[in-house]
Parts: sequence; structure tokens; C-alpha cells
Amino acid sequence: MRWVALGVVGLISACGLLTNLDDLGGADSGEAGGDVVDAGVRCDKDSSFGAAQPVGELKDSTGELAARLTADELEIFYTHIDSSGVLRTYSGSRATMADTFGNIHELSGVQGSGANDSYPSVTAEGTTYYVQSDSDAMPGYAIYSASRSNRAAPFANYARVTTLGSNELYHPFVSPDGTSALFMDFSTDAGSGGHMQIEFAAKASGGVFYDAAAIVGGVNDFKNSTHIPVITSDLLTLYFATDRNGMGDDIWMAKRTAPTTDWGTAQIVSELSTAVSEQPSWISPDECVMYLTRVVKEGNNMRQRVHVAVRSP
Repeated sequence: MRWVALGVVGLISACGLLTNLDDLGGADSGEAGGDVVDAGVRCDKDSSFGAAQPVGELKDSTGELAARLTADELEIFYTHIDSSGVLRTYSGSRATMADTFGNIHELSGVQGSGANDSYPSVTAEGTTYYVQSDSDAMPGYAIYSASRSNRAAPFANYARVTTLGSNELYHPFVSPDGTSALFMDFSTDAGSGGHMQIEFAAKASGGVFYDAAAIVGGVNDFKNSTHIPVITSDLLTLYFATDRNGMGDDIWMAKRTAPTTDWGTAQIVSELSTAVSEQPSWISPDECVMYLTRVVKEGNNMRQRVHVAVRSP
């Protein structure tokens, strides 16, 4: 596989997404039969994603996964796998979406000493940060948070989010507005076999998460693990990873009609699924761009790599 270092706008161009009305071939030029198209819309969010491409500037010799971005798509946070297998959070930035990410570095000051910190998630404006970590001397992982006053300031106040639970919590994904969080927990329901399921917790006005519980509807499955939730800005579409096809993780999705209703029947996102493992990481506010993790073969090794896919117009 050839590694391609493309910014999102480069991918949009490569996938043929249109950026102005002149490109529409008369769709809004007064020609008979032309459709009116909003030049500010990057894609049809009900269309299929194009082929996922590796984000080459994040690649190193050991692997990376779980890339999450700020809403403007100018700052990225992801999990770096070092040569000894330790997971650490890295970040990078770019001036415009046409650029590749630069200033790639380990996020300092908000990671447990010698611990594994992974699956970072930030609010839309990038001032609140969540991550899974095994910093505390307890079994498994817990969810931690940190904050900063603005994007130029460093994160601080790194601490465990105790109201979500004590341990064995994974894959946090905060809603873009910061009012709720999704994460993975091990089900202890009778007959569940200890599988992974997605849970939801809202945040009270005082900033504390409360009443974490398994999401309701057609997402969790007692027979198969369900994990790595990624929710859209309107809270109506949920992407997640599951191995229910028996071929390793694939990306699945479910919809609902309102943030207060149950999730509908889950279905696989077939255009992003291959014979290797894929997991969702992040979806842009307009639902046109998805970051995902894909396992690829490099020589004699299988590596986890960050990829990006763009929807058709």
C-alpha cells in the first residue's frame, strides 16, 4: 500500500467533492432540469464514503490509532504506539484543512507516568479532553479528563472522572457540545458472557456526569462485543466497532429520530469494511469526513494505521 499524506481538502478534491457552483455543470445555472445546490455543503451526508486513505504524516514505525479532531479539523489527537507497545497520546495541528498535520508531538502534562493513555476525545472547541488511562493502581482502565482555557494554552487538571465509574471503562467519546459522553464498559448482565457494551452518561449543569447506563435500542448485542462509539454532532447517528460478522472488527452504524429516542437497527458500513479490522474514530460536524483505524500489513508485520474517508457529493 502506498502511503499518501493528504490534508482533508486534498482528499475532498481527490474524491471529486465540489466546492463551488461553477463546478456543478449547470446544476444552478438556469439550465433546464438543473437542481439548486448549496455551495457551502461539502457532501451529501446520506451518500457513501469514498475509499479510506492513510494519513501519512502520522505514520511512524510502530503504529497509531484512534484519531480525534476539533470541530474545525485543524487539531488532531491520536494514540501513538511506541516500540515497547506503550500507548501515549500525541497531537498535531495545521493552519488550514488543505494542509497536512505538523508539529506532531506527545501531549505532555496530562498523561499518567509510565501508564497507557489512549483513545483521546475532545469537545468541539478543543478545550476539554478525555482519555482512557491505567494511571491508577487498579485493574483495567478508567476515564480521565483535562482542560485548558484556550487552544494556545496547555491542558491541565488531569484527573480521573470518578462519576463514570471506578475501573474497566474504555474508549471515551465526548459529544461535541460536551454535555454527554459515550464509553465502553463490560456488561455484567445475566447471560451476557462479560461482553463489551456502549454506555451513555449525561453531564449535569454542575459539570458532573451522572446515571451512566447501557444505551437502548439496536446497538449493543449480548452475543458480540460493541465498542469505540463515535456520535455525530446532532446526536442522531452512532458509529461503532463490532466483530458480529465473525471477521474481526468492522464499522457499523445506527440512527435514531431524536436524542431522546432509542437507537434503530444497526447495520454495517459496507464501503469502509474489508477483510482486515476497521474501527471508527471521529466524524466531522457535517458528517462528510470520517477518521478510522485500519489494520494493514507492512512487510511481515500487521500495523494499526489512521485513515480518513470522505463522502461523495
